[in-house]
Amino acid sequence: MSGPVRHPLQPQVDRLVDLGYPALAGLDEAAFRGRLAPLLALELPEPVAVPSPPPAEDGHLRHVVVVDRTLVPPESTVPLLRLPGSAKPGIVDRHHPEGGLDAYLPLPELDLPPSGVYLLADVDRGEEFCGVPPSRP
Repeated sequence: MSGPVRHPLQPQVDRLVDLGYPALAGLDEAAFRGRLAPLLALELPEPVAVPSPPPAEDGHLRHVVVVDRTLVPPESTVPLLRLPGSAKPGIVDRHHPEGGLDAYLPLPELDLPPSGVYLLADVDRGEEFCGVPPSRP
């Protein structure tokens, strides 16, 4: 028997709260959840029965909640990243140019909402590139 049906994005929102994103955004939990509420109002296909979120199928994720740098700086969130089975915090690779993550900006033509949050759909995780060193020009 499955539990109550929740919005498919709810587990991601809850995880962001658990990781401390509200404080990183300078907001209390209610205000942070309020910023994400429009995403939870979207009608997405295939509601998920609690407690398990949909698995990544063949390296694809159906939906990913994004909190962008206008709400929380990426330098604050990278240490929250973990590889599966590891407790080591994420780091910004030493090979990044001066300015670290400043160069990673959305393309202007994407016209992202000013809310600091948005949704990606049909994300390919690029698993075929795991363990493949980058080519040098």
